[in-house]
Amino acid sequence: MATEKKTAAEAKGKKTEKQVPKVEKKAAEAQKHAKKEESVKAHTAKAEPAKTQEHTKKAHPETHTAAHAEDKKPAASHKDHKEEQITEKKAETKTEEHKAAEKEIQSKKPARKESSEKARAEKEKKPEKKIKAKKIKPVEKIEFLGEKTLSKDEKELLSKKKGKPRFIRQEYYKLPRLKDVWRKSRGIDSKKHEGKRGKGETPQDGYKNTQEIRGITPQGFFPCIVRNIADLEKIDVKKQAAVIAAAVGRKSRNEIIKAANNKKITVLNPRKGERGKK
Repeated sequence: MATEKKTAAEAKGKKTEKQVPKVEKKAAEAQKHAKKEESVKAHTAKAEPAKTQEHTKKAHPETHTAAHAEDKKPAASHKDHKEEQITEKKAETKTEEHKAAEKEIQSKKPARKESSEKARAEKEKKPEKKIKAKKIKPVEKIEFLGEKTLSKDEKELLSKKKGKPRFIRQEYYKLPRLKDVWRKSRGIDSKKHEGKRGKGETPQDGYKNTQEIRGITPQGFFPCIVRNIADLEKIDVKKQAAVIAAAVGRKSRNEIIKAANNKKITVLNPRKGERGKK
């Protein structure tokens, strides 16, 4: 009997344990039912605007496509909304900066044109630079140019004067790169150095004139270099003639020519514009 009582008590305990989860199940089912009702209500609420959209689609298809595209966009979160705001602000600032830069460029362009126009106008207004005319230095004319009648003695002296051959460099007539300047041939096997016939003359003793005729000009004067007025006093008017040095400038040259004209001294090297009337 005791065992039967225990089993009955255990069975009652099991029933109570089974009854507790059933209550929880019922509450869960009630919650699910409520959720289903809410979902159905939401579905019906969405279906109504869909019908209106179909009606508008038939009436106005162009406007419907834009509205439908906007509806399809997913709902943005709070963070996405902030990011969109930030990007919009950046875009606005960029557009403002771009507009400001364009305005500056537009403001500068006409200024450049104006500046170029002003510069042109100033150039036109500016008088042309006057080219300073070079001061033409006065040139003294030479009166005595060495033209004189030779006496018998002078003619005899000039007749005694020997003529010199033309001393040509070795192989000057063969090689065009060589200049017409005398250079002594120093080769061991050079035929010109050995003095062979037909290879050209070389400078040797015997071509020199006597001291009486040496350096005389065809006019019958012995040249004398002059660097200043003091050198003119040493010249013998009948036998010698002045040759003004190349380093003498225009001013001192004029002074020398004046002094030579006063003393009737001939000048053998007149420059351009110095020849007087015959």
